[in-house]
Amino acid sequence: MNIFRNSNESNDSRVLENKIRTQQKLIEEYYKNFEKMYPDKEPHDYLAEIWLSRSASYGLDPHTTESQIAAYSFTADFACMPIINGIKALAFYIFYKENESLIEDDINIQRALSETQVNKEFEKLMKPVYEAHDNETWFDLYSKYNPNHAKEMNENV
Repeated sequence: MNIFRNSNESNDSRVLENKIRTQQKLIEEYYKNFEKMYPDKEPHDYLAEIWLSRSASYGLDPHTTESQIAAYSFTADFACMPIINGIKALAFYIFYKENESLIEDDINIQRALSETQVNKEFEKLMKPVYEAHDNETWFDLYSKYNPNHAKEMNENV
């Protein structure tokens, strides 16, 4: 699937910015719906549900154990920040993953994407998470936003 109507669009960081912002709004709506349906859940649960919903739209069964594990694995880093920031970062990541082959095959798209404000936001949002991985404090950061999951993980070790 080509995300651009013509090749000139792929060189325009504003077009990419708009497409990603649209994706963020959609994912925020997913989150609001999940939060209403499951108010007692933690941020990681909502992010995993968003991932599963997107995966289901590509024909994957969101109810399999493998899908559930993948969803929680793919969204773990995004659960290490306030939920609204996690949604923004996840939306950018999903946009990238859904268009990965197109982006990686075209230097103009790569350049345009790197110039977007969304890309800069993503880097800023993810910096503490990457640092936590490097400093081996990731679990502490995760625990701050997902205390119940963290407690369960500690009990299962």
